[in-house]
Amino acid sequence: MTGEMENIASQIIEAGKKLKEEGLIVRTWGNISARLDEKRFMITPSGRDYDSLTLSDIVTVNIDDMSYDGNVKPSSEIAAHDYIYKARKDAGFVIHTHQNFATAFGTMGQEINFFEDKDEGGYIPLLGTIVPVTRYARSCTRRLAENLLYEIERYPKAETFLLRNHGVISIGKDYADAFKKVQKLEDISRELYFIIAEDMAPDKSYDVHDLNKFIKETDKYKRTDNDVVLESAMPATVKYANTKSDLFAYIDDFAQMAGQSIKTLGHGASQNSIQKCIDKNGAVLIQGKGALISAKNYDDASAFAYVIEKNALAGLLLKAGARPEPVSRIDVLKEHRFYQDKYSKLNA
Repeated sequence: MTGEMENIASQIIEAGKKLKEEGLIVRTWGNISARLDEKRFMITPSGRDYDSLTLSDIVTVNIDDMSYDGNVKPSSEIAAHDYIYKARKDAGFVIHTHQNFATAFGTMGQEINFFEDKDEGGYIPLLGTIVPVTRYARSCTRRLAENLLYEIERYPKAETFLLRNHGVISIGKDYADAFKKVQKLEDISRELYFIIAEDMAPDKSYDVHDLNKFIKETDKYKRTDNDVVLESAMPATVKYANTKSDLFAYIDDFAQMAGQSIKTLGHGASQNSIQKCIDKNGAVLIQGKGALISAKNYDDASAFAYVIEKNALAGLLLKAGARPEPVSRIDVLKEHRFYQDKYSKLNA
């Protein structure tokens, strides 16, 4: 690996760690790449935690045909990054996140327009005048990349894109530029969310950096001796549980882990009813409390808690009278099956 390649790989690793610190991604979700030269880019590997990445884990990809060097498999969203580097010669760094507010906002299928910009700290200098939203496609598919390319060609000056029911893509000239854009997009998405959701939104003190304090382990409702069960009182989760409505899949991360929906039970639900829901879906919402979540280990359970929280943000938009579109039943089935097959193999 040349000195230039090491420098780029280091930036990609640093970006991944910082995205986790800022609450813009959890677990191994999301991916990052950087242009190496006119013919190649470097990208994060598939299914690896950002905290454990080394320089040799970053994969070098040929832009022309998406072939890659070495035995490390690149991110499953490689096609989206490749299409960007082909279509946008100004693209030097690409970040794909699953951040909370922008992802929830994207479930409504509405682009974000900026009509005025008062100073250098405004949105237009960094994000342009529009943030387009793509049509939905299942994660890790060529169709997702094709839908993104369609919007890139429609809006050649757009800097960030909402991937409907999925996440965000940011295009920057370098690491710092791309990172500022995903942060700025989350800021405006948060502002718009609290305007649209009004009384159905969580308290405005909501901070993604503090969500871990709302989860704790419990010894109840375990399916096996090896399972971890978490109680999640994250703000949007509790708020949605109090609507007494089942939570359907608005975001494909949720579809992967939970399937079509998670049932909501009243505050006086019996232990037997709670256990049945956990056995069926791995989680249940309980009015006045939040969620109970079961998984094979703490990392899986906490990731599930974060996904439920993000999906609850989208669900609350519906309760506020907005129109978030859930993932279709057939796509939920395919996403859920893909997740089960993928992670059963990883854990085998």
